Amino acid sequence: MTNNPLEEQEICISCGFCCDHTLFEYASLQPEEKVEGHFKDSKFNIDGNDYFKLPCPHFNEKCTIYKKKKPSICSTFKCKLLKNFNKGEIDKERAKSIISEAKTLRQEIINSHAELYGSPTKSYRSILETVNFESENSSKEFLVLKAKTNLLSILLIRYFKSKETFDEFLSNDN
Repeated sequence: MTNNPLEEQEICISCGFCCDHTLFEYASLQPEEKVEGHFKDSKFNIDGNDYFKLPCPHFNEKCTIYKKKKPSICSTFKCKLLKNFNKGEIDKERAKSIISEAKTLRQEIINSHAELYGSPTKSYRSILETVNFESENSSKEFLVLKAKTNLLSILLIRYFKSKETFDEFLSNDN
């Protein structure tokens, strides 16, 4: 079952987790892609493949270069949520509700981190790194922050990341 591309687009635009550094640290570039601006400035290579760093500076609650030239990954990537929507396993309202729930939890994490450390950040992944590598802190506030990052990680894995991404996540934790 294929859903309306405009509904898919509406879901995608309301989210942005693939652009804002919530799901990924970087995005892939095609070998033949000529990139400009940020994409060229943040381009790097791993094992012969080109990537650019996230968060994308062209994302500010939504893509600011949506109708302009951008890397092909920006138009072709579909998260697990969009794939399930396209299969008819989830409707648009449920998809948007899941996105809203994840965004609310992420904002709580960002706010808690700012209160605890006194340094605001918009990047969930950088907070996650801080929380995962800090083992000395056993304050109630820190433990609540860590629990919330675990909850958001589970939510992201369940609804946004593929089984392969989840398996990779588990193998990197060992």
